[in-house]
Amino acid sequence: MAADMTQVIQYIGERVIPTASIGVTPLDIGGVRVRVHQDDQAHWLATHALLRELRLVGWEVSTDRAGLLVLGWSAANLTHRIQTLRISVGGLGDCVRTVAAAVAVAESYLAAFPTSSSEEVLTVVVKEIEAGHLRWPARARELADLERSSADPLIGMLLRHSVMLEQQVQELCGRHLASATAAVATLYDAHTRQLSPEGARHLALRNVSTASARTSADAAELGRAS
Repeated sequence: MAADMTQVIQYIGERVIPTASIGVTPLDIGGVRVRVHQDDQAHWLATHALLRELRLVGWEVSTDRAGLLVLGWSAANLTHRIQTLRISVGGLGDCVRTVAAAVAVAESYLAAFPTSSSEEVLTVVVKEIEAGHLRWPARARELADLERSSADPLIGMLLRHSVMLEQQVQELCGRHLASATAAVATLYDAHTRQLSPEGARHLALRNVSTASARTSADAAELGRAS
């Protein structure tokens, strides 16, 4: 079933401002009004965090005293999304930092919960890396069922280009997650064999250079293609 703007905004709100609640009301003129419900001190920050993320989708978003107005596709904001995705392709050129972050999350979790299963550790790591490090996998899931088309030729072209770049970024993110998962599996195995934390970390990270070189070459090829 296709998702509409209201549903997608709810998904984005749950990710970006999980401590707040939002109300989304359709407008007679098209688009929706979004109200963020948060305590006074955090309201401005929550509203502007959501504003930035909604603009990154490619929508025209403005503000008034009642909240945010989301009014449909914007050529300027779609262009910004495309530029951001291009930067992400370059930024995903190696997976060293992703793997190091995943190993750090796994070490912290195992220090707190040393009897955890490998599945529990991997679930925590993947969730944290996707949410706090890569970010684009969650963004892509939120838009997966949203119809992105327009009768305007320029908007239509920008939407198609955005989707193409998202697929490239998703492919690179998948390779980052695969490398991170392999490193965490190695770390967990070393943990169960009661190796020292330093020894376990060394084993987990020693294959990163090879994986990084492969991912860097793939990113360069994708960058040329885009």
